[in-house]
Amino acid sequence: MKTIICLLLSNFIGIGLFAQKARHIPNTNYDYLLFGIDNLIKNDFTSIDKSEIQSSISGAEGTIKEEAGDYIVKLSNLSKEVCTLEFKNKKTGEIIKTLKYATKRAADPTAVLGNCKKSDGSISVGELNLEKNIIAHISNANSTVPICSIQKFKVIVDKGAKHNSTPPLQNQGADFNVNVIKLIKSVKPGDKIHFYDIEARCEGDLTNRSINRITVTIQ
Repeated sequence: MKTIICLLLSNFIGIGLFAQKARHIPNTNYDYLLFGIDNLIKNDFTSIDKSEIQSSISGAEGTIKEEAGDYIVKLSNLSKEVCTLEFKNKKTGEIIKTLKYATKRAADPTAVLGNCKKSDGSISVGELNLEKNIIAHISNANSTVPICSIQKFKVIVDKGAKHNSTPPLQNQGADFNVNVIKLIKSVKPGDKIHFYDIEARCEGDLTNRSINRITVTIQ
């Protein structure tokens, strides 16, 4: 009985971890595969034992692997604008399912404030005090968790109409460190806060990407 319970818990934890991974999920609104990123293809087309299924890609280079009953497709080279995924019964040679997808490169992420999702414009002191981090959003990726993460950035504040700038502060990671939080709490209406030299890293990236700055005026 204990063994069965442990197995059930193990499976539940495994499914939970699988669901939390950053993956582009094609659907009716995002009916394409992204290059360099794991694409989750839901297996709603067969109940055949996965060991009896042979999968292949044409029109692009990449891999297909089975995981938790579904399939993860990762494209490593785009040779055409459309690629075809084929799933075949190894024993009979029968084609179980053929799926055709457009292929695209992931858009460069856009840095925005984590709570209000702004990268420019105006914000009240109260709204700014609710901000705890910066996030990186990819416009053409459909994922339940972020595909990209902020690695580092700098912050300065232009104080009032004279625009006397505070010394720049460095921040590692997405979450505001103690010094940045202290700086944010010191701003007043008329001040302008700049988050700049922002670097992000996305699924499949080997190095950081330099992305847009965030500049907001305090109301």
